[in-house]
Amino acid sequence: MKTALAYKFLWLRYCWWFAWAHKPLCLHFRQDVLCIGTLRLCRSCTAAYGVGLAGALALWLYRFNPEYVSVLYGSVLPITLTLSWPPVYKRLPRINRDVLRAALGALIPATVYIALFGNLYVACAGAGCLALFWKAAGIKRQQHKLRKCEGCPEWSSQRACSGYTQQLLSIRHFQDEAVLVRIKHGGMPPRIQSQNRRYE
Repeated sequence: MKTALAYKFLWLRYCWWFAWAHKPLCLHFRQDVLCIGTLRLCRSCTAAYGVGLAGALALWLYRFNPEYVSVLYGSVLPITLTLSWPPVYKRLPRINRDVLRAALGALIPATVYIALFGNLYVACAGAGCLALFWKAAGIKRQQHKLRKCEGCPEWSSQRACSGYTQQLLSIRHFQDEAVLVRIKHGGMPPRIQSQNRRYE
């Protein structure tokens, strides 16, 4: 347990600045990554989680009428999921995608709120739709990213592309120090190994 925590803290020490970017740091994905100083954040996730947390806080503080929340939920859910389907979503302007991700983030606490104080059947149906959508859309998103990278001039290079050069430098610093931890405590946890392979 101590060894695993040591690796995780070590990983964050060197790689915190890009761990939540979720994209290559190159011109092709420039619009999808927020830059706050040296920190790089996925723009879509920031919108979704930020509004999701704000929505959860608002529902907890103000206790809106569950019937009104259910009606709004039933109206927003199908529109948000339809426009968030990757082939449609990727063609929209970036600001529209931000709004859709924010709406998706707001739907999650709303689902819990409706389940607790409103109609359980509506909440279950909504949760099922969100889960199915997220699974199917995840596959489509990976396909889109791969197609985008395949069209890049650096795709055939034997070295890491410019979108991962900076990350690899941080990972190498992590690996150098992790060797000392490995010698002292034992082998590297599989999860950390898999994280390294993603950027090699």
